[in-house]
Amino acid sequence: MDASNFSWNTSDGLKIHAAHWSVDQPVAAVGFVHGMGEHSARYQHVAAAFAEAKIASMGYDRRGHGQSEGKRGHTISFEAFIEEVKMLVTNLKKTYGDIPVFLYGHSMGGNLVLNYLVSEEVEVDGIIASAPWIQLAFKPSPVKIQAGKWVRSLLPGLSMKNELNPDFLSRIPAEVKAYVDDPLVHDKITPNTGVRMLDKAEFLHVYDGKISHPLLIMHGTDDQIISYQAAKDFADRVEGPVEFKTWEGGYHEIHNDLEKEAVIAYAKDWMLQQVKTA
Repeated sequence: MDASNFSWNTSDGLKIHAAHWSVDQPVAAVGFVHGMGEHSARYQHVAAAFAEAKIASMGYDRRGHGQSEGKRGHTISFEAFIEEVKMLVTNLKKTYGDIPVFLYGHSMGGNLVLNYLVSEEVEVDGIIASAPWIQLAFKPSPVKIQAGKWVRSLLPGLSMKNELNPDFLSRIPAEVKAYVDDPLVHDKITPNTGVRMLDKAEFLHVYDGKISHPLLIMHGTDDQIISYQAAKDFADRVEGPVEFKTWEGGYHEIHNDLEKEAVIAYAKDWMLQQVKTA
């Protein structure tokens, strides 16, 4: 299933690459918000599975990622990331305004869609957060965090490795190899991005307010990159229509792991259920 490509320009002049997987007579549409270092084309198999249920898909490469412009792994602000999410929603609504529209955010993208959900005027009908970055699965060194804040004040755009271990993405060796060999995947992050993401993750970690739109959080129990427990605690803590789905033994990219077909089918069925009750 091939995508048609399009683009938009950010308020600070970057060209954002986007993809559209259309279907005939769609019943719903979903927008992908990808994880750190990756890009939207890695969700083509998810879009193809959704298309079988007449769910159209869009995705975009975040600034500094994939085919979009910008220094690799860098942002001028967290708000710039949220602006991109809003532009994805705008394009979804412009194209599919008469049917239910959803967001599907993974990892760093899960953090973004959750912050959009709790902090912005929500213009979608539901949100799926896959292994959302609320807390890391390991405790970062306080010295490294403090050093990052210090470096950020002097060199906010300094390029560093994000220290993500690809072996923890999936229990399927071919999936790990595909990630490592993908020329559009990178391992870069800057102090400005890292510190801002940690701050917004901490915001979610203590958030105990209400949500007004349906939310599905999915997480593998053996995720060694992002904390399963922090995601579960968030789901237990917030008030509103939230469902938490556990994938026993799952690694970080559950949509690329041993139970990927079941994971994608669960997300698809959840969206179709929201369509029925809309």
